[in-house]
Amino acid sequence: MATSQSFVDSYTMLTSHGFKPEDIARSMLAAAINFYQIFEIHQALPETLRLLADSLEDSHN
Repeated sequence: MATSQSFVDSYTMLTSHGFKPEDIARSMLAAAINFYQIFEIHQALPETLRLLADSLEDSHN
């Protein structure tokens, strides 16, 4: 929980310095993709992204 709060605080600080939330989100997505590549689990990424996209679409319908 403390780690999550630290991330939220960091994102809030970035937005207060003028960064757009969309730009922060894109950067975090790029970091996540990099994480998958570093740990050589990138083959799982397409399915993970599909599941996340489906979940987002389902929650908005």
